[in-house]
Amino acid sequence: MAGTASAGAAAKPKRLNCINKGGTAYVFKKRPRACAVFGPGGTFGGGVDLKRLEWKGWGTKTARATGVECGFRLDCSDIAVTVRAYRLRTCGSRRVYTRLRARSKFGTSTVAVPRCPRRA
Repeated sequence: MAGTASAGAAAKPKRLNCINKGGTAYVFKKRPRACAVFGPGGTFGGGVDLKRLEWKGWGTKTARATGVECGFRLDCSDIAVTVRAYRLRTCGSRRVYTRLRARSKFGTSTVAVPRCPRRA
């Protein structure tokens, strides 16, 4: 039976919680081209605002992407980043990545992503 349960978990589509366009709630996204996640306490500090993401290995234990970090500014700075989504956990019937690491020439940010959607 245990093999069946893990096989079922492996077959579930993987998702990532990202802030909606209004910045009011988190929503599930599959292989997002853009994803913003607030930092601790719902602040911009420690959060990431990623755009133009191109994923490799989506659905595996660790998904990787390249893209740009815009920061939470009106004009995107287009800072090149490499991204890792990892630490799969369950939210209801979905498997979701709960950690996001973005690395650029300016440093690395690791963000705890909410497991289940919630208000931002």
